[in-house]
Amino acid sequence: QRHYCPEGSQYPIVCPNGTFAVQKVASMAGSWQCSPCPAGKYCSNGTITGDCAAGFLCEYGNYQPDPDNATDVPGVKKGGPCPLGHYCESGTIVKQPCTNQTVGYDIGLQRASDCLPCQPGTYCIEGSLVPIPCPPGYYCPGYVAGTLGLVPCVTGTYNPVRFATDPSFCVPCLPGYYCPLEGMASSTLFATPPGYYS
Repeated sequence: QRHYCPEGSQYPIVCPNGTFAVQKVASMAGSWQCSPCPAGKYCSNGTITGDCAAGFLCEYGNYQPDPDNATDVPGVKKGGPCPLGHYCESGTIVKQPCTNQTVGYDIGLQRASDCLPCQPGTYCIEGSLVPIPCPPGYYCPGYVAGTLGLVPCVTGTYNPVRFATDPSFCVPCLPGYYCPLEGMASSTLFATPPGYYS
């Protein structure tokens, strides 16, 4: 059964696309008795037709495997390309975040291997939707297994710029000042005390 029959109708009417007829309902009088297509599926011609395509997230009421979220209607239909920072395998009901210092640079990723390692000059944390710019005081060489990929400049040096990629961005403190801390972004925080030189 995939139809409903309004009172006085001569012929049965197929449930609208994006909905399906529940088998346990013996007789349906209107389209309001057709159920929204469930998560991870798409429905056409009154039936659950198949799984949502990889790279897409079908939440409910979808009528094609690769839905466009521009056609979303609250309470009726919700679905579209897998969002930034995540991947969606075929038929998934939950988007999966890119992990392990990887990030999703595009929408519509299909599998974990579509998530790419963080690039030099940026770092990634779990759940990052986009790479985070390397801050002053640090350098970021890109993906480094087992680390965050965020490395502080050593004592005696500082780095005033973002997006640093290697230790060469960490330069010695300016004359008349000293840099006693790791990760310093300015050379003028600590003046050399009288009786000393730097």
